[in-house]
Amino acid sequence: MSDVAIAISILSFLVSGITLFLTQFRPPKLKCIVGSTIGLNHQDDGFSVYMPVTFTNEAHQPGLINRCSVLITPEGASSSFYIEWTEFRKRDDEKKTYGRDEFAGPLQVQGRSSISKLVWFYWREGEFNFPDGRYTVEVFVWAENKDAPHIRQRHEFFLDVTESGALKNHKTNGKRTIEWVSVDKQIEPNKMLTVHEAAKLLGGK
Repeated sequence: MSDVAIAISILSFLVSGITLFLTQFRPPKLKCIVGSTIGLNHQDDGFSVYMPVTFTNEAHQPGLINRCSVLITPEGASSSFYIEWTEFRKRDDEKKTYGRDEFAGPLQVQGRSSISKLVWFYWREGEFNFPDGRYTVEVFVWAENKDAPHIRQRHEFFLDVTESGALKNHKTNGKRTIEWVSVDKQIEPNKMLTVHEAAKLLGGK
């Protein structure tokens, strides 16, 4: 066998080995995708946050999500609200309400797949009036029994005077109505655009 043939055989073997590792033995590659809106409402002893989340796994090996928490900080505040996930919720279309789907707990994400959940975070350590202004939401996800968070993300939302006032009215009237607000908002969800604005925002000629 010539040197060229030997070199080609070795290269093919290496490529096959790398391909096998990437497709079959690669460790889980977990990601977290937060939805474009989150929900806020008052509870008797605090407030709660509804966050649509999708956990993905780009590798073939299954991965485990152990915990998830959020850290909510009003702009200019000296302290933050740290809240661990409480439940997974689902919507009852007939009653037009959200109720418990199951208690929040470890999630196994199969290889090359995803899991979507409406995660409910419940703050029960006192009331908060949600003044208008900017808020940061940091999301932390623990995976594979690690001590430190595997995923850390930072997002923002803004409460305008109308949204803040609505939450206060719900609280005054003893209602738990959810106010949905945009996360990382860059443009109004419903807006007329000129042809030039649409091309600039969405691409194209």
